[in-house]
Amino acid sequence: MKKNFNLVIIFTVISIHVLSCGTTKNVFDESIPAENSVTIKLEPSIKVKSYNGIDTKLKTAMGWTGFTIPVGDASFLVDLEVVGSSNAITGSKTIYNIDNVEFSYKFEHGKEYFIRCWYTDENGKVPVSNIGTGLKMSLIICEGGFYNAVYIKKL
Repeated sequence: MKKNFNLVIIFTVISIHVLSCGTTKNVFDESIPAENSVTIKLEPSIKVKSYNGIDTKLKTAMGWTGFTIPVGDASFLVDLEVVGSSNAITGSKTIYNIDNVEFSYKFEHGKEYFIRCWYTDENGKVPVSNIGTGLKMSLIICEGGFYNAVYIKKL
């Protein structure tokens, strides 16, 4: 009986944690109808400072952060916290802070976008693994899939 109770408590704590780590959504302008907006998912290492020249205060989570904006041209100013290397044995990692990165993109309704930091090769392709030579960290906008890059800005 006591063992089952402990399992219930552990399951409850894990469930609450997993649910709280999901995507957080932020709507830039509540008056924009859904058919004229798009939600962009940002990985946790990206902190949006401004959108179209307007300061933003995004609610972030451990998981991806959603940011709903009107469709069309958008420009962002972001700060990035990029893990350059890590050691699984010691737990140490090298973190690079890259401030004031600017980028612009034209977002379309009905498409799913992810903005993330990842490695690209010398041809601007997004490799499945970050192991190899000639890879550089980039800010990437992906459309519909994690590796389907439609915009790459080398850092």
